[in-house]
Amino acid sequence: MSSLGKKLVVNIMGGSAYVINDWADCADAIVMSFYSGIEGGNALADNLSGDKNFGGKLPFTVAKQDSDYPDFLHIGAKNKEIEYGYYHGYTLFEKKGIEPDYPFGFGLSYTDFEIRNPKASKDGGKITVSAEVANVGKADGDEVVQVYIGSNGADSDRPVKLLKGFKRISVKAGQSAKAEIKIDAEDLRFYNPDLGEWELDKSYTVYLGTSSQNACAVAEINF
Repeated sequence: MSSLGKKLVVNIMGGSAYVINDWADCADAIVMSFYSGIEGGNALADNLSGDKNFGGKLPFTVAKQDSDYPDFLHIGAKNKEIEYGYYHGYTLFEKKGIEPDYPFGFGLSYTDFEIRNPKASKDGGKITVSAEVANVGKADGDEVVQVYIGSNGADSDRPVKLLKGFKRISVKAGQSAKAEIKIDAEDLRFYNPDLGEWELDKSYTVYLGTSSQNACAVAEINF
């Protein structure tokens, strides 16, 4: 259809990440509908027609090539066991500096959003992250604001950053709304197998964005 000059939308039904860059440029749009069930067709039609607006986000990373993924068990393979390392998913991609095709948390809609005035503060055992979500497009829609947190200068190996909170917010075209996400300091601890305890690092960086790739540093939180 694309070669005939007609619009082509590819709908992927499945439960895991794929490698799609061999053909992605042939499509005008790509939809990941997962296993959407008996009403999935109606939901897809509502979104494609514009009666509803897409607002979902990827719960995994889509790689540029299959070698970027860890090994998988395949039907008929003699090896029945796979040992995974400490890092996987977007944490593995970020730790190794691998550029994804589509990052964790990515998703588009029929409108555009801007994240403005991001702030983060600590009050006792709570971290509050807030931002203004502006719908700068022409359609009402939803955005998912995501908070990632990374350790600073820890003695032990740590991920670059980890998703610690998110908020889905509906904003009408041309309007803005405030998103606020609260995170417990206890949720930032890492387990120390040598001490048998959960440790709270002395310093963390708070990142805010709409995917793991575009999350920007907002503040440094110290304990």
